[in-house]
Amino acid sequence: MRRRITFLIGAHKTATTHLQRSLQGCADRLLAHGVAAVGPMPLGADLIPFAELAGKRTDPALLQMVAEAFLSNYCGDAPHAVLMNENIMGQLRPKPLFRGNLLYAPAPDRLERLCSLFPDHDIDIGLAIRSQADFLVSAWAEDMKGGDFYPFRQYIRGVDLSQLSWAKLVTDLQRASGGRRLTVWRYEDYTEIAPTLLTHLLGEPAARDVTLRDGYVNSGLSAEAVAHLRRGGDARQDAFKAAQRLYPKSSDSPAFDPWDDATRARLAENYARDVEAIRGLSTVTFLG
Repeated sequence: MRRRITFLIGAHKTATTHLQRSLQGCADRLLAHGVAAVGPMPLGADLIPFAELAGKRTDPALLQMVAEAFLSNYCGDAPHAVLMNENIMGQLRPKPLFRGNLLYAPAPDRLERLCSLFPDHDIDIGLAIRSQADFLVSAWAEDMKGGDFYPFRQYIRGVDLSQLSWAKLVTDLQRASGGRRLTVWRYEDYTEIAPTLLTHLLGEPAARDVTLRDGYVNSGLSAEAVAHLRRGGDARQDAFKAAQRLYPKSSDSPAFDPWDDATRARLAENYARDVEAIRGLSTVTFLG
């Protein structure tokens, strides 16, 4: 059975959890429209490990049989499978995120291996991007969850910030996927364009049956929360969430911001340049 497969590959910290949970929360309604929404856990446990074997010594035909079994198990007879997991591109840990001053250096190879599991299906890919300045801070905070506090400067040490390019990543992903179409949107536009995005991804009838969740799913750290963690707070597993509860972000308690005005302005210019470059790619649909 030939299907349309939409991979929603991230990026991390771009409201991906909100989108995933919104679609999963309407899974039964989407199935009625022929759309199977499959969340991060099945992909992380079953599919991504097999994709990592592709291109090595494992028989490609065997891997494709496993991929077909995955679709049959989680998608049934749905002609459209929406498969969602940010870790398709790699983990948020600093080494793979910044290797060679590249955002998600492993991502093109990982995506190529994943696509190779489904040679007989129509694949498209969805990716959200975010201002480098805010993305890096949010990624650093996520990396600390469940671990010890460490300074933001340690997270970006040795990284040439001017080289962190979403446009380079999108170009490499498009090439690695064999020219398949990418849909890209900005995290900053997500709330406004969500209805358009859902229609583009799912088709209008299915999109009308999606109820978006209220509020933020993963909130970041306020400046006061970071100061609390820096003071040594406690080293318990839930120290991060405890700091969030004690010092939530609000109009009177702004988000942690490590950038001086000049650096933030340079990063904003880089982001704007990336967006314009991505808009100009013929095989990319840019929503926003």
